[in-house]
Amino acid sequence: MLFIAAFCYICICLLMDFIFPQFARPSSETVLGDSNSPFPMEMNELWTSLCPTSEWVICGSALSDQDKEILDQFEYHSGVTTTNNWSSNVTHVLANTNEDGACGRTRKVLLAILAGKWVVNVNWLSACLEAKKPVPEEPYEIRSDVHGAIDGPRIGRLRAMQKVCIEIR
Repeated sequence: MLFIAAFCYICICLLMDFIFPQFARPSSETVLGDSNSPFPMEMNELWTSLCPTSEWVICGSALSDQDKEILDQFEYHSGVTTTNNWSSNVTHVLANTNEDGACGRTRKVLLAILAGKWVVNVNWLSACLEAKKPVPEEPYEIRSDVHGAIDGPRIGRLRAMQKVCIEIR
């Protein structure tokens, strides 16, 4: 059911781009930004995707300065919205991790788990930037926290999806 809805959404977006080309997303021939930008972009380095990244809202949690810089690059190149504050429209929480890949139990991480949002590490952003398009979140989803709890974000996300499916019936 979710696959069908996503497929329909993509088809509608493509159809709208065809019917109303003046409102279409930038093509790979469009140059965004200016030469004074902190993240200069060549024509072949543009973010090109059919995925609705314009609906993404990414919230960082306890990020290092280096992680914040990657998030800024991602925001610039992809056009996604980023925020420092949790709200119900957040779609992804980018969590700082230790050398074992575990994250802390910050307020934002816990709220994301309760709401069934993606909780990913910064490597997901790097992979998206390298591919110049969205990549699947699942390989980058946080698997454990610093207290040893396993798969909290995944379980929360699956429970939220299950709840939506039950409400649709």
